[in-house]
Amino acid sequence: MKQCVLSFVYLVLAFNVHAQTLSLSTAQLNFGARQTNTTDSLSFVIRNSGNAPVNVTDINVFKSAFAVRDTAFIVRAHDSVGVKVFFQTNQNVTWSDILVVENTGGRGSLTLRLTGTGTYNDEGYASTQNLWENALKTALAALVNNHTNLGYNTARDRMFETIDDGGVDTIECVYTGRKVYATTRTAAQNQNFNTEHTWPQSFFNEAEPMRADLNHLFPTDVDANSRRANYPFGPVSGTPTWQVGGSKLGTRSTGELVFEPRNSHKGDVARGLFYFVLRYGNLGSFLGATQEGDLRGWCRTDPVSTKETLRNNAIALAANQNKRNPLIDHPEFTDRITAFYTTSAPTLYADIVASPATASLGSVSYLDSVVYKLMIVNRGRATLTISSVTLQSGTTGYSILSYPTSIPADTFGTVSVKFKPTLPVLDAYVDNITINTNDPDQPNVVVPLSASAFLPYVDVHLMLEGPYQPATGAMATSLRMSGALVARYAGATIPSNAVDSINIELRDSLAASSSTIKSFRPAWLLANGFARSFTDTSSVVKFDDVPSGSYYIVVRHGNHLAVMSSQRYSLSSMPSSAYEFANSSTSAYGASAMKEVAGGVFALYAGDANQSGVVSAADANLVFGQLNVIGYSLFDANLSGVVTAADANAVFGNLNQASQVP
Repeated sequence: MKQCVLSFVYLVLAFNVHAQTLSLSTAQLNFGARQTNTTDSLSFVIRNSGNAPVNVTDINVFKSAFAVRDTAFIVRAHDSVGVKVFFQTNQNVTWSDILVVENTGGRGSLTLRLTGTGTYNDEGYASTQNLWENALKTALAALVNNHTNLGYNTARDRMFETIDDGGVDTIECVYTGRKVYATTRTAAQNQNFNTEHTWPQSFFNEAEPMRADLNHLFPTDVDANSRRANYPFGPVSGTPTWQVGGSKLGTRSTGELVFEPRNSHKGDVARGLFYFVLRYGNLGSFLGATQEGDLRGWCRTDPVSTKETLRNNAIALAANQNKRNPLIDHPEFTDRITAFYTTSAPTLYADIVASPATASLGSVSYLDSVVYKLMIVNRGRATLTISSVTLQSGTTGYSILSYPTSIPADTFGTVSVKFKPTLPVLDAYVDNITINTNDPDQPNVVVPLSASAFLPYVDVHLMLEGPYQPATGAMATSLRMSGALVARYAGATIPSNAVDSINIELRDSLAASSSTIKSFRPAWLLANGFARSFTDTSSVVKFDDVPSGSYYIVVRHGNHLAVMSSQRYSLSSMPSSAYEFANSSTSAYGASAMKEVAGGVFALYAGDANQSGVVSAADANLVFGQLNVIGYSLFDANLSGVVTAADANAVFGNLNQASQVP
């Protein structure tokens, strides 16, 4: 079969085309210490070292202290894009996070570590730096302990006469909004005002200093104070049994009798009760999990107001109680304490995030394989345990290479998935990967996998000197027109514009040997200089028995000198452009490897009739010995279908020219 072929194409493997072409300029961004509620930014660069553009489909961070505004864009081939990351926090803690860059590169997401520390500008809370849960409770308790106990009468006098008189001797009921003019406590009480203990007195036996602690005392209407009694706080569901000014008494959805304050006082109630627990503990177990859940919601819907801050100042200074409610100064402390009602350490949980949620491994050459890195981020506060990683079908070309069995909090691991097409088809390969973990909310995370297979293609553009016609800029198809050109392979169809047949051979090194030649394919060379498949004349030449790669191209023709490309050419599913021999003198390896047959048009030298790699007198002698032979012949240098003196002249015109192919 090989003896019948008059031309060859050789390709030399250069590098792994399936390597990740995206990279990040740094592995970590450290914002250092920054004052809370101020914004800072740092940047990193995403580089694309590949020959094709890559889409960044999303950039994810998992802690609210960090943010990225531009999360989807294209990184062009051999280009880069800068990304700015912002850091802002209201907490005086050190944050650590994982930034994940999801992309269409087909090899998995990229990760970058983020760290930053928030600090308060008020030194009074320095002892709370980077503390959470019970440690933070202890630090806050130390700040509020040992306040000056004014006594119940003095405390009430200060409340009615100084703290809650609005500066104009006007007292307002925190529950109903009713206002009275009063300059003293007695004057207020004579107008049906009383003192509300947000934490009911009956739960601490009216003992001091709890009874006189202004941080949970408020002026109220006598009737509202009586209605509230010692009921827990909560949302009233259905028709209330009493309501005035927005406050209600009734039952919650579970049937428990609760008191719901008007909206403008809900956050004040919550912060007053949380303060009480920090200062005195959960006396009488008044605060439970259900009530705390409602109070936390009220903290968010009724944030600290200017009035509440001024009252906090007045209690500490004007009333000489000398201690503040830290949850008014820094309401964000509640986000670092899971539960006020109990001293038990909270149960910490892992929180898994798979990135991306749907993994596309792109298109992979048949007989090739890729390894995809699926990122598993643990954004929780406990170690994530992975008990197993499985594939749904296990027969679709995917396999699990490795996975971590544990991932600490605020870190990540990778599940390595290998994909190798099982058939030379272009169909999609789909499967599901299931990750079984100890995350109580997501014990079984399913990530769909998709990929497709392709057959590598070669596309070249070249000219042969013998049949080239300067007037048309194309090659003559005399062999095809005369019927001398025959299809030597089963299933081959001769195109109407075929010049001759060629072979495309793949090598994994420059030297030709039985071990380095991996495959070859016959093809047609058309009049316009492009090569086409023997069996599908509308397609470039494809391979189904080699992996894709980047190669050198060597073109051989039976009676033309072989040439080799001076640059590598990447096999792909569909080449975006052909390797151009015809229009560049530098596209062929070596000096004077091709002949300029027209202005800017280069072709393979004609006349190597004996396929020795050198045009010599011996070739001319062979031509003279076959003069006037009609049909397909190696001695027909111009491929006219007849051996003539013109073929000998072609030999003499190129005497001593040699192929530059190693």
